[in-house]
Amino acid sequence: MKSFNEVVSILTEARIPCRVKETKFHDQVEISIECGFNFPDELVDRIYSAFGGNLPKEISICADSCGGEVTNRARIAGGPKEYWD
Repeated sequence: MKSFNEVVSILTEARIPCRVKETKFHDQVEISIECGFNFPDELVDRIYSAFGGNLPKEISICADSCGGEVTNRARIAGGPKEYWD
């Protein structure tokens, strides 16, 4: 499993505009890569390419996520704004 810092580092190096959240659900940790609403399909392709075409199952790509306890967050390359906490 990739750590939160490793994921942020990979996405920062690739200059992919996104928001990354690490959340905890019932003793399970999940990392969400949030691209914002109406994100282009090419952005998902760039994310997969940044991870060498192999995205770990603990990492999800989505427009936005909610629920769970957010333990870490990072906004990369001017990724989507967060209008609420």
